[in-house]
Amino acid sequence: MFPSYARISMDERGIDEADVRNVLLRGNCVGHRWSRGSYRYEVCTDDLVVVVAFRAEDNAVVVTAWWEGDPD
Repeated sequence: MFPSYARISMDERGIDEADVRNVLLRGNCVGHRWSRGSYRYEVCTDDLVVVVAFRAEDNAVVVTAWWEGDPD
């Protein structure tokens, strides 16, 4: 699931759904933290970082994504 706030920041950074899906399929979970009522998981490849939260066991929500090394 890609909420509007995630899509906006992804568009601004030149990241598309295929990029995010690739990270979720091939990346490594490098950490998690409790925030705003759910755990947020940071999944990374060499190039891209994606943060997801789970609303249910089978329902992931993309919170944000950024290119590795991007100062934003």
